[in-house]
Amino acid sequence: MTALRAPASAGATGTPDHGLAERLHRLLDGAASNAATLVAATIEVPVLDPIAVYAAAVEADLEAALWLRPSEGTAYVGIGRAWAIEPDGPARFGTAEDAWRALVSGARIDGPPTRHGGGPVLMGGLGFTGRRPDPSDGWGPFGSASLVLPDLLLAVTPEGARLTGSLYADHAGPSTAGGLERRWDRLADRARSITPNPAGMVARPVVAPLSIVAEQPAREAWGRLVGMFAGAVGRGRLDKVVLARRVDLEAPVEFDVPNALRRLAMSAPESTTFAFRRDHRTFLGATPERLVRTEGHAFRTVAVAGSIRRGADPAEDAALARDLLASEKTREEHAIVVDAILRLLAP
Repeated sequence: MTALRAPASAGATGTPDHGLAERLHRLLDGAASNAATLVAATIEVPVLDPIAVYAAAVEADLEAALWLRPSEGTAYVGIGRAWAIEPDGPARFGTAEDAWRALVSGARIDGPPTRHGGGPVLMGGLGFTGRRPDPSDGWGPFGSASLVLPDLLLAVTPEGARLTGSLYADHAGPSTAGGLERRWDRLADRARSITPNPAGMVARPVVAPLSIVAEQPAREAWGRLVGMFAGAVGRGRLDKVVLARRVDLEAPVEFDVPNALRRLAMSAPESTTFAFRRDHRTFLGATPERLVRTEGHAFRTVAVAGSIRRGADPAEDAALARDLLASEKTREEHAIVVDAILRLLAP
């Protein structure tokens, strides 16, 4: 999952503190009535539980996206779509970037976006191959790539919460801006009503029995692959192999997505928990890795290789960490990944 922010200089205007609808209305008045100009306004709002806001949007049958990093106190919740780019093929990254830059270069944005949240942000993901997936695939409804500018975007950071509303000037007016604000008020009210008490917030375990519908490859074939590649690594023919298999599960009851998100966020707070909801399908997960982050001329990525279980308490965690660092096998595995990343980035 990725998030792309509008450049801080893109059409920023800055106005006195008003409600979302009034700010959008002022921007619409300043835009040409027949121009396809993006307008976006940001206001400060009370902090809400991001998962509850996401759940309220899904309950209202709206397209929704969640991006959550609990250890940093950072979250984005996108609701609806004001604009989207969904390119395919090997040039999809460049196509998406060019379209996004063209959009925000002429946008009227109330208040400059800051690194602490606020302003137009794209939420979405891009597949590895650039090919359109089969409709039955878990990523099927999202295509080969999908980056969406939400109608409403809640950004929660340690500094507070900001709400950004985005509209097009050529088919929006005061009633549209007012409708966007009223939609947010309804969602915020509902989110507050379903937010668990923080003191007693516990993600419930999944108790419904799950049945395996399909495995790819089958368990027996998987075992043979592991043995074959482990032997190749042991003989020095390969440095590192990452094997994965797909297991399709079915439950007798509908999955509780908000509860699954809470379990992921609570059990792996250092990871990024994410969810997309579209066409009544949900794609969710948690990843420990940040693919890339850019700030000006700074470029950051991370190598994650070698792992060990968590301890029952901080003391056991520290002991396991020392074992991890002392492991020759783990250090070699990590070095292989670091070297591979450096070779890829060197050009």
